[in-house]
Amino acid sequence: MSLYKKLFLLFCFHLAILAYVPDSFAAKPSAETLYQNARSDYYSLLASHSRIQKRREWLGVIGKFNIVSKNHRKTKRGADALYTQGLIYENMYKRFNVSSDGKKAVQVFLDVTKKYPSSPLVDDAERHIGDISFMQRKDRNAAKRYSTVHKRSRAKTGGVNTSTQKSPGVRITNITRFSHDGYSRFVIHLSGKTAFRANRLTKPDRVFVDFLLASPGGRVSKTSFFKSGLVKSIRFGKSYKSTRVVFDLKKNAYHSITPLSNPYRLVVDFGLKPPSGKSVSARKSKPPRNRNRRVASIAPVTGGRAIKTIVIDAGHGGRDPGAIGARGMKEKDVTLALAKKLRARLQRKLRCKIVLTRDRDKTLALDDRTVLANSVNADLFISIHTNSSKNRRARGIETYFLSPARSQDELETAARENMIANFSENPADNDIAYIMSDMANSQKINESVMLARKVQKAMVKGVSPVANTRDKGVKQAMFYVLWRAEMPSILVEANFISNRYEEKLLRNGKYLDRLAESISNGVMEYVSSYQVAMKK
Repeated sequence: MSLYKKLFLLFCFHLAILAYVPDSFAAKPSAETLYQNARSDYYSLLASHSRIQKRREWLGVIGKFNIVSKNHRKTKRGADALYTQGLIYENMYKRFNVSSDGKKAVQVFLDVTKKYPSSPLVDDAERHIGDISFMQRKDRNAAKRYSTVHKRSRAKTGGVNTSTQKSPGVRITNITRFSHDGYSRFVIHLSGKTAFRANRLTKPDRVFVDFLLASPGGRVSKTSFFKSGLVKSIRFGKSYKSTRVVFDLKKNAYHSITPLSNPYRLVVDFGLKPPSGKSVSARKSKPPRNRNRRVASIAPVTGGRAIKTIVIDAGHGGRDPGAIGARGMKEKDVTLALAKKLRARLQRKLRCKIVLTRDRDKTLALDDRTVLANSVNADLFISIHTNSSKNRRARGIETYFLSPARSQDELETAARENMIANFSENPADNDIAYIMSDMANSQKINESVMLARKVQKAMVKGVSPVANTRDKGVKQAMFYVLWRAEMPSILVEANFISNRYEEKLLRNGKYLDRLAESISNGVMEYVSSYQVAMKK
């Protein structure tokens, strides 16, 4: 046998061996890849109106995290995956009210404390066990869990109390109120995380929230009365190891409660229509027929009703200048000028009511902007901003709708616009709370996406003949100013004020005229689309 033939047979032999190599020797996805895939599916679940209703979908996501926690137990992602399973079971317990989900959540969080005793997730796991216990009115066990975390924290700091309290509790440091006719928002600010539970009572109509191991701070009034809004008073009560905050209602309004982190606070909303995507039976009376009917030659419709009111939000203002250009131009000035120009054009084209969240240079909290839009029963909400970047070459126009960010750029833009809300340095910290409380209304999301696409396309088409700008497309992120808006809502980032060329454009009144005209054209395109849809 020739040498070449021997080499050829040897080569074939090696190929045969490689063909039968067991799968265990093949490259496997890393713990990080598996974890990120599971996390992505979790976010997809929360953003899907159809999937979020099905318990099996939640269990399917848990299964993906379970693969990571079982096969990569000794890695950091093993701990993260196990902890996230606890979070999902806890969210399932709140949503479906299945007792076994609550038990499973507690068991998973206990496993985190036992399997990963040195992990920073241990304290959070203990708190979640306390949260579930408090919801189940097992107050002693809840207090024990939070006390354990407090003692461990004191031990880590050498016995030094890092708060102003010796007791293992938190202070209610402030209660802020944002109110307009037909809509009120209260934000209860806390010095740290604690368990809470809420309930509603009638005769008289009131909502109360119990906070575990909490007490009102010295500057918080024990009783407050209000002449306007849906809540006539707030008062404090005391029960076993907890403080009760009672909202006495003027009217039989709907309410919703959402906890947010960094800093810890509880958002309590009251309105005359149900929160997005939730079936609540608090208010029995039906709205009068044809309440949105108006006399006009144009009857634009959205979601089955006429567009009667549009709210335009001029971003930033007053003490908050927003982004500042290289030549000193302030975002708050550009947004106000553009908002006024847009108002004039929409009033002329649609002949409907246009409301500005601010018509002068004044400080306005992000909460108050959405509250205003909800209180006037707005049909569209458009928030106007200019973009900014550390990269001075960055330029272009983009339009956002409310949904979890997918890229670092989206995260950074949301973090900058959310800054006034005192968010944490990690812009994704509040995503889950946002999604759970606001993403269930799929129709509102779909309409927001359509509005964003129409406006983005019209802006690019309108300014391209006179400006060398860039189409950065339609994007998504969790903007606090869009959160809990009860109508289709978008956030426009009109050029980069940090770019010298685009800052110069924004100084030009004629360019702003063209930009305002373009946005109004996009709104009209959106309206026309729904007119056609409603005729079919």
